[in-house]
Amino acid sequence: MAEPDSTDGGGRGAESPTVRRNPAAPRFGIRTQQTRPYEELRELWQRYEAMGFDSLWLGDHLISPTRPGAPYYEAWSLLPALATCTSTVRLGVMVSCATLRHPALLARAAATVDHVSGGRLELGLGAGWYTPEHDAFGIPLATGPEPVEAFAETVEVCDRLLRGEVVSFAGRHVTLRGAFCAPAPRQRPRTAPVRCGAATRCSTRPAWPPAARRPTCAGPC
Repeated sequence: MAEPDSTDGGGRGAESPTVRRNPAAPRFGIRTQQTRPYEELRELWQRYEAMGFDSLWLGDHLISPTRPGAPYYEAWSLLPALATCTSTVRLGVMVSCATLRHPALLARAAATVDHVSGGRLELGLGAGWYTPEHDAFGIPLATGPEPVEAFAETVEVCDRLLRGEVVSFAGRHVTLRGAFCAPAPRQRPRTAPVRCGAATRCSTRPAWPPAARRPTCAGPC
């Protein structure tokens, strides 16, 4: 392989119909590189699923942080295509950058992929960090507490929409008036678990709505 793929510990994959897996057992996943050709990615995902990995992931950038000049597939456009060439492995984007999409659009995309994949999506969310892609595409990337505040609103809005609520929301960064997500995700009460990527604890703890289930926190993404 030209580039190493990164591993994580999330997801549920194929299990034997006669052997129940210990819920405390480690679970293993791989995040593949979107600089690879699509045909190679498709073959890799099928191979990794056959090898028994629990989850497969894409990154979410407009420019590859490791190969800035290389072609780089957009994650939420690529994910449903890869979902259709697998059947059991859990899948997702580790993690979706909150600055790149409106949270309502992200929730709708997540619900769609959950249906396309047969209920295998795991939703990853992150505040955003890679300055070069924001500068290149004219997307603001604030400093100080503002990114965490915006991320908190994104997490709350996505959570409520994916739970099937009709959402009216007036925040500093997000405004919704009677927004809804239909169809709702195939999984209930929503796509689960939600994974929040952060470099420090302070990036994720204030972001999670108190009434919602706590997220699983991944490392820097």
